Amino acid sequence: MFTGPAGSFAADYKVCRSINTYTTTMSLEDLPQDCFQLILSLTSPRDASRSSLVSLSIRAMADSDSVWEKFLPEDYAEILSRLVTPIPYSSNKDLFIKLCDPNLIDGGKKMFSIEKSTGKKCYILIKCKGSFNYMGVQSSLLVLEALAACLRIKICRGC
Repeated sequence: MFTGPAGSFAADYKVCRSINTYTTTMSLEDLPQDCFQLILSLTSPRDASRSSLVSLSIRAMADSDSVWEKFLPEDYAEILSRLVTPIPYSSNKDLFIKLCDPNLIDGGKKMFSIEKSTGKKCYILIKCKGSFNYMGVQSSLLVLEALAACLRIKICRGC
């Protein structure tokens, strides 16, 4: 029986003996949920999303709020309070995904988004030559088109 700092593994897991070698058979689903969530939170948003494709039990762990809170900026609550249009969200993963699209903040003077693969913050300063009406703008494409009209630039679709 192997006894280490974590205790006796023989009592908890199936141990196979082969000549002078001990092998522990274990799958990812056997890890404690909080342990696996901690491991995922130390990866990237992309890796956490990909791991959710492995199985239903891993998906539940990978989609947990504790994992996705680590990918959100530390000051995300303050950023949410600065949004021109509040974002409805059902989970931290949902919030992360919605913050990856450009969102107007600070009364429409700036745009904020999160870079999908790394979770880094992106700010765009807006200096408008004319009037810019941002009320009721829902889609990020509409926001960009409204900004383009305000700044007198052209957005090329499908370039």
